[in-house]
Amino acid sequence: MGGGMVFGHDGSLFIATGDGAHSDNITAGDYGQVMPGTSAFDPQCKVKFGNQASGSFRAQDVNSISGKVLRIDPTTGDGICSGNQGFKVLNPYCSSNAKDARSKVWAMGLRHPWTTTLKPLQTGEDPQSPGTVYVGDVGFVSYEEINAVQRGGNYGWPCWEGPLPTPSFRDSALDPLTEENSYITRAYNGTQALNCAWIYKNVKTDMPFYYYSRYDESGGLANFDNGYLGQNVKGTCVGGLAFYNSDSYPSHYKDSLFFVDFGALWVKVLFSDSQNQVNKVEDFQTYSLAMISLQNNPQGDICYLINAGGIHCIQYDSSVIAPYAYAAAYPTKGPGPLSVQFSSDGTFDRANRPVTFLWTFGDGSNVTTLPNPLHTFTRDGEYTVTLTAINDAGKYQNKTISIKVGANYVMPQVNMTIVETTYTTIAVSDHLSPLTATPEDGGSGFPAAPLTYGNWKFYDGLVSNQLAFSVNTNVQGLKVRWEAQTVHTNHIHPDTIVKETNGFSSDAMSLVASGHSQERANVRLIVSVSDADGDQDTAQMFFLAAQRINWKEYTQSPPTPQVFVNGTTFAQYQPVVFDARLSFDVDTDFLFYTWDFADGTSATDNFVSHAYSAPGTYQVKLNMNDNYMGFTPWTTTITITPAALPAVPILPSDGAATKTSISPSGADTSKGIEDNGNGTTGAQTNTQVTSGVERVLPLILLPTIMVLFASM
Repeated sequence: MGGGMVFGHDGSLFIATGDGAHSDNITAGDYGQVMPGTSAFDPQCKVKFGNQASGSFRAQDVNSISGKVLRIDPTTGDGICSGNQGFKVLNPYCSSNAKDARSKVWAMGLRHPWTTTLKPLQTGEDPQSPGTVYVGDVGFVSYEEINAVQRGGNYGWPCWEGPLPTPSFRDSALDPLTEENSYITRAYNGTQALNCAWIYKNVKTDMPFYYYSRYDESGGLANFDNGYLGQNVKGTCVGGLAFYNSDSYPSHYKDSLFFVDFGALWVKVLFSDSQNQVNKVEDFQTYSLAMISLQNNPQGDICYLINAGGIHCIQYDSSVIAPYAYAAAYPTKGPGPLSVQFSSDGTFDRANRPVTFLWTFGDGSNVTTLPNPLHTFTRDGEYTVTLTAINDAGKYQNKTISIKVGANYVMPQVNMTIVETTYTTIAVSDHLSPLTATPEDGGSGFPAAPLTYGNWKFYDGLVSNQLAFSVNTNVQGLKVRWEAQTVHTNHIHPDTIVKETNGFSSDAMSLVASGHSQERANVRLIVSVSDADGDQDTAQMFFLAAQRINWKEYTQSPPTPQVFVNGTTFAQYQPVVFDARLSFDVDTDFLFYTWDFADGTSATDNFVSHAYSAPGTYQVKLNMNDNYMGFTPWTTTITITPAALPAVPILPSDGAATKTSISPSGADTSKGIEDNGNGTTGAQTNTQVTSGVERVLPLILLPTIMVLFASM
């Protein structure tokens, strides 16, 4: 299925078409193509398609219109193959007949190009060129793609999905072809079948402009996926694309691409440069009903069509919204006097307004506006500590932490011990340094013995004996939970093994998820202990459990850090935002982040903020490693200028506010009271949340569907 259509800048018409194959032909593996020794999945394929009865491989056949972006003369339907047609740029695969299928092909290798949009004319771009059409290509199993379609581009389907080969097609039983061509330039002839072995060997394909993963959180500690460029973007079906090119929204959004996921119910905003390279992606909003299309109304606002029926447009309201507050503390309980280190790291203002941190400790002591105070509780009791993050417009958000002081309160702590019968016992805690070195080669392409670097340990799956896992805790009676996760390419399979005992035994290979023991995979072993209050501590380690042949065959490239910092000079006590979500790994390995803010503090996420309590020059470091020993450092220097400690603010008298969100259908989706200090209650709005700015955007139902599509 396809169906997306859009006019180019030069008046030519782009039409996106699907591959026309059977997505449910699972056992055959070629989804509509006849395989040796089997009957055709659909007897009508030969009747309907003749020599093009090649299933999804029609997307790789330039003589078929399936799985393509076509470009035609809208007055005749012909492919654009002659200057006499009035177009400056011609199609790439023209034959002598402009009515031939290949004469109409602009790009190929698409599966289900559901939605299209045209990038606005850029400065210096020839207005007589067709421009760049963006296509949302619905995936098969693993990835959703957005392709910035170029003349003659080939986006790989069915042999590629997102960044990886498509397993069912990769393992095709069809005999490989022997021809050596840089591009397929012939029709499917019914005797020689297109297959992926031949495509991989002979056909140049293009990486998608952007893709994100279908892997989703599910039970346990979640099924992680870095998605494209490590952004942790997850969805199920790309449902609409639209560029914003008007002036009613903040200039921040000019020329950005809004895109929606039908199943995950979110809208995000993608920012790219003139060369169609991704700069960053921001969250915009999550809704309660599925959206299937995005378009611009005549005023340029983004409008969306919902699956249940109804069209809505998003307008901008300049009301100031509260900062995002995040609070942490350690320890959260213990015998008195108890010194607790508090942290506001993760707090920031979406519009980069100045923020004041107000800590109230609940024990009658003085409040403080230090961003990360150390406070000692001298009396036994239970205390509610409140962090209030307030911006210069008086908008604020509160976060609270419970602190318990007394002789009977003890923070759980755990260490993990692993005994391997051939080698020595090692103890691994949760707070070890990140990987900073590559294990030595034992002479056979694999370490001669288990090696430990930080919290990484490597076992040879061919020779490893039974491993005995046990825990040491500081308190008796804690609940223990073991989880072995398989780290495989850019995601994690949770709950490969789950045990709720003090220890267990297993060989290394049994900890790898079924079906992945012969692949580029390793194990993340996590043990957690928790008490009756729900407080917990964890320890973890990673170790390789792969066969020697795979260790030698797999290539390894280090990850590539790409970090955005919201400036180079900042005032003392103000949050500095570090955004590494565009970092990526060409091997599509899972990425881990360790930040050193050069003032004795650190963080471990790909989007962090930190406020400095002292002026000076700081060299901030990011250690980024993948799960296969690839390691790349990144550094930047920032300057913190002196500033007076902010005075204790007086909060608005209106206190807490109730924020109610009304879904596109009008159903109340309020999640209750959220203490934002905005001074309003019951506003019938949807709220846009981005990493740069938050706005309240009333949803306005357009009176007729023709308004939405007037610009098509």
